[in-house]
Amino acid sequence: MEVQCIYYVVIVAVLATVGADWSSDPEWSFQVYMNEDTSLRCNDSMVNIHPSAELWWHLPSGAKIHGYSVQRYEKYELMDDNGLRGGILKIKDVKSSDHGLYICMVYNGSQMTHKINRGLNLYGHLDRDNFNLYRTQVITAFVAALVFVVPLIAICFIYHFRYMSDAEKERKRNNKKYFNELHKALENGSDYPTKPYQHYDNPSYDTHL
Repeated sequence: MEVQCIYYVVIVAVLATVGADWSSDPEWSFQVYMNEDTSLRCNDSMVNIHPSAELWWHLPSGAKIHGYSVQRYEKYELMDDNGLRGGILKIKDVKSSDHGLYICMVYNGSQMTHKINRGLNLYGHLDRDNFNLYRTQVITAFVAALVFVVPLIAICFIYHFRYMSDAEKERKRNNKKYFNELHKALENGSDYPTKPYQHYDNPSYDTHL
């Protein structure tokens, strides 16, 4: 029973770790390092925006930047992308407050033709230290393992130190002695020892003939 308990504990711990949610970014979302510049492109092979289109960038803060804007921003810079005015939004010196959803709204005259989502650090930023990068996942896996492992360990502990009558203790000692003698007999090629008589406290379960 003790061996089975250990086996179940190990299996559950592994399953809890494997089953943890190791999230990854979708294709339209990007993870970048902190304190570095990054750029988000409105256009891609799936959209193929015409260069004459008019763009509006909607920021996570709720502010908007027109693609034709010549205003200088401390945080942002608009750049052309193969003739598309404001097709690239440069974010300077990325901070934790810059994470979120950036939306590029594409207009042909007064009609909106495309809405392109670009996520930035939605699942956390990149980190030079891999442990910091996966800190949340590691903690989640550890807690999940504890939830399953602790009750199993408690059950094993209770079973191992449960109350045993004098007859049960004697039976356990006899069984241990028998298996030790059987092991020696197998090694030496001698006669097998006699299996101990199993006396049960409840006579209705005593099937010994």
